[in-house]
Amino acid sequence: MNYLPFNLETALKHPEKVRTRDGRKIDGIVHFEGLDESLNSSVVAQIDGRLITLYASGKFINYDHRNDLFLIKEVKECWVNVYDNGKLFTGAMYPTKEVAIMHGKSSYKYIKTIRITNEP
Repeated sequence: MNYLPFNLETALKHPEKVRTRDGRKIDGIVHFEGLDESLNSSVVAQIDGRLITLYASGKFINYDHRNDLFLIKEVKECWVNVYDNGKLFTGAMYPTKEVAIMHGKSSYKYIKTIRITNEP
């Protein structure tokens, strides 16, 4: 899975977007302001029913560890139709493949429907 770097502010507002390095969801996250940020105790996350302490950077320890936190990348997608009018062109963007196909098949110039996404 393609992850984004951990951002504490985003994680606190949207804990559902937080994952560990190995893909586990967290059950909750808390930041204790005023603690020494150089200690791995200013952030507490609940993972698999256990509480773990982390640095504010989302790191569990100073090297890569399965408990390091990341944000999931929000995948955005749409569907477009490809037409042939002597040269190839695309039409409007649709939220689902089914809706795009329905619109595409109403034209004799329709070739196919393709998915457009921000995933690599």
